[in-house]
Amino acid sequence: MDEIPVIIKNFVYENIKVYPGSSLVLHLLINSQIPENLLFRPILDDWLVDNGQVISISSSISPSYLYLVQGSQFSQKIIISLPSILQIGQKVKSWLRFPAIQEEAIPIQLEIVLPETEKNQNQVVEVSLPVTLPFSSRDGDLFSNALDKSTAGMFGLMSGLIDLDKIPSRWLVAEILASLSKKGEEYAQTEPGTQLLNQIRPTSFFQNGVIAFASAQIPNWIGDNIKSENTILGGQSLLAIWEKWLLNLVPAEQEPLEKKRETSVPGFLAEKFVAKLGGSADRWFAGILLGLAQISPLIAKKLQDIASKEATLDSDAWQRIPLSDRTTEATKSLLAVIPGLDTLPARWLVIELLLLLCQEGDKYRRTQAGSELLTQLSNTRFYQNGVLAFAAAEAPRWLVITQEAASAYQNSVGGDKNQGGWLTLASHWLWSLGATEFDEGQPNRDFSVSAEAVDALKASLGMDAERWFSCLVLGLALVLPRIATTWDAIASSIGVASILPTPSQQTIVKDVFCEAGSLQR
Repeated sequence: MDEIPVIIKNFVYENIKVYPGSSLVLHLLINSQIPENLLFRPILDDWLVDNGQVISISSSISPSYLYLVQGSQFSQKIIISLPSILQIGQKVKSWLRFPAIQEEAIPIQLEIVLPETEKNQNQVVEVSLPVTLPFSSRDGDLFSNALDKSTAGMFGLMSGLIDLDKIPSRWLVAEILASLSKKGEEYAQTEPGTQLLNQIRPTSFFQNGVIAFASAQIPNWIGDNIKSENTILGGQSLLAIWEKWLLNLVPAEQEPLEKKRETSVPGFLAEKFVAKLGGSADRWFAGILLGLAQISPLIAKKLQDIASKEATLDSDAWQRIPLSDRTTEATKSLLAVIPGLDTLPARWLVIELLLLLCQEGDKYRRTQAGSELLTQLSNTRFYQNGVLAFAAAEAPRWLVITQEAASAYQNSVGGDKNQGGWLTLASHWLWSLGATEFDEGQPNRDFSVSAEAVDALKASLGMDAERWFSCLVLGLALVLPRIATTWDAIASSIGVASILPTPSQQTIVKDVFCEAGSLQR
């Protein structure tokens, strides 16, 4: 097995001799020294022939993703299939890049040679490529740009936003449903949770939901996706990765507090929870409803109103009820939506969740409690690191572009702008399970944002990274009590004078689709 000598500072590389139609296998031996847990996927540029021609050569990466942890070593294989049209004596060059992790790239140059025998025509050339991230200078010292919390936060956010285009929505949906169900199971052990479950379980609303879940095999679908995600991400979960990024913004002087915090359920624990519930549609649907009731008082009140309006049935009656038209439609809706989660990237769902959190955070900011919390947080390094990361990654621009792209896609397939996205669809599906339409004629937007509200939010926040980050932080505090406790603990710590400049004027949101250049800029 050959080995490429890599000296990143001087970009030294050597020719790798390959044959037309052969395959090149790059064995990446990755050692991560980045003080940040990252979802990792390298990319290869198009290849440049020595005559100036640019060609695209197919390649595959196995495993597709790696979850890098500081101090650990990983291996990844890139298989490059060389076309037979390459001429003997030609040299082709590409660059192996690590988006949002490392600015420099590793140059790789291939020399096309004549096979010695016919047997060598389809030879597989294997090359070992050790990579330490971040790249080291000649004296072995790590570049200083990966040592502080603010820069690590920037790298993590940039990498995370790029990764959202590679991750299927089904993983995130399965995680959210499993997290809600786990929260609901815990809530069911309390007196208020038991009381609400006993009220809602006999209703036709609940029975229709259970039958739809069972008919569409939602419990098995959740379990399969949690297992698939767990395998590829090495026991991690998307929610846990993003929460760790957020909490890692806390500076070193607050690390004792940081270590005590509980993060989202990692993948391997989620898989155990899925195995515990098994294929019970009743337990899954009940857990999700109670989980929603925990994070939204409005949803809790709606569930109580449904229970008070519908006639009470005995505990086993739902098993004897035939499939109604409403149940059949609910099942068909689930079966129609699931395939779409396989094709659309997580970016489309994440933007809806972020907009919802930011909208609620913006409302909370206008209250006395929210204003006081934000004033305290704004003087901490945690808050400033987050704002700097948002600004460096151009998160506001990403939010606006993604939302407008999602809206444009919806219009292209014949959807109505006011119809809403995935969250609106989920809200309509849930409340349509009742015997009669709940609040008939009123838009069901308990966990979604209307198009008008989105436009108003974008106009209000503009491209102000601090405003967006503050709304996200406050929105998370409203949804997750343990996050609110963490923010209170950070805010009560000793703050520092703000290093962030105050914008002199409101930034106006432009129509980014009328600008020249790539959407990735």
